Amino acid sequence: MDGRWKLVVAGGILAGAVGCNSMSKRPADQMPAAVPPQQVTKTAPPPAAEPPRTDLKPTTYVSMGALTEQAANEPDRPQAERDAFHRQARQSYQKAIKVDPKFAPAYVALGESYMATGERDQAQAWFKKATEIAPNDPALWSELGAAQARFKDWPAAIASLTRAAQLDPGNKSAETRLGLAQARAGRYEDALNTLAKAMPEAEARYNVARMMKHNQHTEAAGVQLQLALQADPAFEPARALLAERNPISEYGVQQAGYQQPAAAQAPIAPAAAAPPRLDPVQLGGGAPIEPAAVGVAGRSE
Repeated sequence: MDGRWKLVVAGGILAGAVGCNSMSKRPADQMPAAVPPQQVTKTAPPPAAEPPRTDLKPTTYVSMGALTEQAANEPDRPQAERDAFHRQARQSYQKAIKVDPKFAPAYVALGESYMATGERDQAQAWFKKATEIAPNDPALWSELGAAQARFKDWPAAIASLTRAAQLDPGNKSAETRLGLAQARAGRYEDALNTLAKAMPEAEARYNVARMMKHNQHTEAAGVQLQLALQADPAFEPARALLAERNPISEYGVQQAGYQQPAAAQAPIAPAAAAPPRLDPVQLGGGAPIEPAAVGVAGRSE
């Protein structure tokens, strides 16, 4: 029994040796294919935000934004699209600032964009940054004053417009804006003297009279119209307005076609036979009406 068991074991060992030897002699193309290692799929990271192209000038970005703003203001455009265009335009202005942080027109464009959507704090903040970058630019102060006037912040508007007029003496557009803001705030004497620097006396009194009617000071407006006709009997706009019985209700003070500068810069005093000089403090307040000319006057270059 033991002899047979030994033969079986020996036979098994011999068969195994023969099998291993035959495996080593098999051709390579008959070898079993190796199992490939498991492949790991890597997820690519999301693309980073595209930085502003440094090969484009800030003026280009501002121009691109301005065109987008125009698209936002097209008639019959849905509000959602308007908002999207405004956001896109502001992104262009922001890119201009990244290229040149001291490019003031980009800040002004942002201020005007927010002003167009009625976002007061944002608009004035961007205008203020513009004036901080270019504190001696009268056009920037004029834009800031116009924004403040649109939001009826009259003390701030008058301060900004006064600064604009001081930085650019003799600029009739700046003086007219300032005079209209002063009149809207009820500072009629200051308004009259300011407007007289930008236009003849008759036109200055006529414009103050129109603002007085907006502020429901109709009797005082009539006196100013009479003084305007005394200064220039041929000034028909004053005569036509004096003939009207009802206060103006459709539009605000309009700038006439000013062609000749005022000869004198001193405060205007009425002639001896004219009605007494007006005291704005005694006129009382009326329901304020927003003048179109103060808030939307264009930027002077």
